[in-house]
Amino acid sequence: MPEPALAEQPIVVVDIDGVLFDTPIDAVTAANVANGTNHDVTDIFNHNAEHDRSKFVVDGVDQFHKYQLDTANYRQVEGAKEALEHLVRQTGAKVIALTSRNYDMFYEPTKAAISEHFGDLISEVYFTTEPSNDTHREKGEIVKELGGKVLLDDAVKYCESAVTHGLPAVLIPQPYNRTGHNYPPEYTATDWQDAVRIVEQELEKTGVTTMPITGEMGEVKIEDEGFEFAQGLVRQAGELIRSSLAAGDYTSAWKEDNTPVTSVDIAVNKMVIEELSRQFPNDRVYGEEQSADGEAPSGMTWVLDPIDGTQALEQGINAVTCCLARLDADGQPLFGLVYNPEKDQLFAAQRGEATTLNGSPVRVSEKAQVKSSYIYLGSKIHGEGLATNGAVYDRLEANGGKVLNLRALAFGCTQVAAGLAEGAYIGVKTPFEAASVKLIVEGAGGTVTDLYGGDAGRLDGEIRGLVVSNGHLHQELLTALQPVESQA
Repeated sequence: MPEPALAEQPIVVVDIDGVLFDTPIDAVTAANVANGTNHDVTDIFNHNAEHDRSKFVVDGVDQFHKYQLDTANYRQVEGAKEALEHLVRQTGAKVIALTSRNYDMFYEPTKAAISEHFGDLISEVYFTTEPSNDTHREKGEIVKELGGKVLLDDAVKYCESAVTHGLPAVLIPQPYNRTGHNYPPEYTATDWQDAVRIVEQELEKTGVTTMPITGEMGEVKIEDEGFEFAQGLVRQAGELIRSSLAAGDYTSAWKEDNTPVTSVDIAVNKMVIEELSRQFPNDRVYGEEQSADGEAPSGMTWVLDPIDGTQALEQGINAVTCCLARLDADGQPLFGLVYNPEKDQLFAAQRGEATTLNGSPVRVSEKAQVKSSYIYLGSKIHGEGLATNGAVYDRLEANGGKVLNLRALAFGCTQVAAGLAEGAYIGVKTPFEAASVKLIVEGAGGTVTDLYGGDAGRLDGEIRGLVVSNGHLHQELLTALQPVESQA
């Protein structure tokens, strides 16, 4: 083990699986696909982040590590990187990763993944095992040898190990560690931002000076400025929609893609582009009915759907929303807004922060089975190798799910965020709703992937659709999309 760092540089030790990467959830998903099973992550993992070795044994050999190796390094836990950036900036901490992965099997992919996703934020990576020796050393002992001041882990037993060695440990929340233990609630985080708050409190006890968490961790204030402005703008758009509908003063026509557009869509699209172009002249605006491309020297893109649910509007269904999101140069949302003008409901989420409805936090449901769950299927499913809408409907209904189609994509996703529905599909290849709802669902504790179960990818151009859920039913929603022959 290395010599501890200088006293003025506090060391924070973090686990990898379930803390930095969503390996447990992704590995279970991969195992389900490979074996035709339908396990939830809570069926496989317990509160000590130990997997049930009986579930995936083939010829007497536990195959689960294979699925773990295939998926172990690609999807970050929401908010992890931003939180670590904040922690390092505010405290000068040195962050070390310590994993109980098998050294011989995972050394190279682990080092590569940490370097790719976290760069200089994590200075060193250590294993509880050694080359050609699968015997695990006690984690708390290693943390103490490293000079660590605090441990962040998703396994209760490792947190308790650190406490045994006189060190504080913060339990990072995952579906599988919510029950079955009595770990102190004051050291059990609600999310990564809460974990940083607890870590900073512990570091302050050792004499480390920290700064309070304000606004969005790791982001510059210009995003806050855009966020506040955008909320006022979508409410302004909502008033235009409300007044036009009340007066009945609008016309409609059918576009070449066989979807309707009204004069209200066009008017709102035009108004929002004009306001954004005045306030953010260096940004690009990508609207469903009209865009303002330009050179966009800022690298930022606004994605706008002036009215999502035009078909619902024409049928008198109250599911109409205005969607607006601002994306960074990588096509990832900085924040997303969905406003329902008839209900005066504004769903808002910034990257790394909790979702709010009219300023109050919302949370996805805890329902863990398809039976009696509400699932929105708002459009035709577009994508190679996917089941038809009819097949998806039949499969979910056969398992007791209640499938709804209001022809309004964002509305269904906000119902998931509010805990009023358990899942929704966005089957289209355009990002006009997806760019807004991704953070809204994730910020409420939900899960968002593309239609194939992968990362949602860039949301400023063609997309691979979305599946959104409360997290518990995500695998079932993905399974329902598999082509008929794969389920024969």
